[in-house]
Amino acid sequence: MLVGSASVYGISQTALAVWGDDSSTPALDGASTGSVVTLQLVDGSSLYTLTTSPEPITYVSNGTQVIMSASALLPF
Repeated sequence: MLVGSASVYGISQTALAVWGDDSSTPALDGASTGSVVTLQLVDGSSLYTLTTSPEPITYVSNGTQVIMSASALLPF
């Protein structure tokens, strides 16, 4: 499930908001508390999974996590 996105072309750092689940609706439409968030990078038709430091990224409502570094694994 896609729970956030940001364009990173031509920039050295960015911020990404992760969408949380709206508990007032029956459908799961965002990340749940405690969910592990995986970052992926789309470059044209290639998809890269990013490894981050610190790892893992865990979703918490109204929380903030600073990622100090990320590296891309081979595309899928």
